[in-house]
Amino acid sequence: MANPTETKKSGARFNVFDVIIILALLACIAAIVIRAYFTANIENDFTTAKIEFTVKEVSDYTAEALKENTTLYLAAGDDEIGTVDTVTYSPAELYAEDASGVLVPVSHPDKKDVRGTATLYGIWTDDGFMINGTVSASVGKTVNVYTQDVACTLTITAAVRPES
Repeated sequence: MANPTETKKSGARFNVFDVIIILALLACIAAIVIRAYFTANIENDFTTAKIEFTVKEVSDYTAEALKENTTLYLAAGDDEIGTVDTVTYSPAELYAEDASGVLVPVSHPDKKDVRGTATLYGIWTDDGFMINGTVSASVGKTVNVYTQDVACTLTITAAVRPES
């Protein structure tokens, strides 16, 4: 026979892992509320910026596909972010050692360096321009974009606020 003083434990018990899961859920809810609070009126502040960019060491096809009035899309969200205004390209410049071991610039026969300007949509903040309100467009920043024909990585060399 079983001892009548023994108590049988059954059912679920509340433990440390339950507390961790509850705290994680509360943190997620708080993050959603904070993001909604800070982005509530962001659509009303959208404006444009003129940026200068480079695309290094691309094929002839990519260089020729980046033409004026081409629409740019952000690769990380498929959002339209602006249009290309001007484009120039030249043979890609690389550095190689000469016979004496000194680095000298040489042109790559099959690659091009593209330079241009584009008008992008976004907002101006205290820290600079934010493409589509989400991606920083500071000098030296790279942005993955695509057009109808090609995908490439723009390196931003300047961002200018439009004159009001």
